[in-house]
Amino acid sequence: MEKDIKMAILTPYVTFRGNCREAMIFYKDSFGGELTFQTVGETPSDIRYPPGTEDQIMHATLIIGDIIIMASDMISRAGFTLGTNISLSLTCDSLEQIERIFFSLSMGGNIKDQLSRRPWGAFFGVITDRFGITWMLSYDAGYT
Repeated sequence: MEKDIKMAILTPYVTFRGNCREAMIFYKDSFGGELTFQTVGETPSDIRYPPGTEDQIMHATLIIGDIIIMASDMISRAGFTLGTNISLSLTCDSLEQIERIFFSLSMGGNIKDQLSRRPWGAFFGVITDRFGITWMLSYDAGYT
């Protein structure tokens, strides 16, 4: 096992059922911090979403000092189940690191979204590990 694994940050990622904006504003009012939103309509992606979802939140970030909370209205294909709508988002420092961790977590688990380069420039993949924890792995490779 590596001695000093360097990762940017481990972040809770919460999925809401259409009320992400309301919830994140509530958390900002409760904790303070800086809140940003990206709507479905603002997303640079080739993926097409159903009409009427343009104002739903694709991604929200609330930064409170060293704490980051991320959220979205984007429900997985498996559907929404209150209580299992929180994932752990792990930002990796290199392509080698994300590939190693993705492979390791997938052993005995279930790959929900294969690790691949995404339109926003990052490598990204989702796994539910053998203990039922969902991990969203990301490495920001930029657009080069």
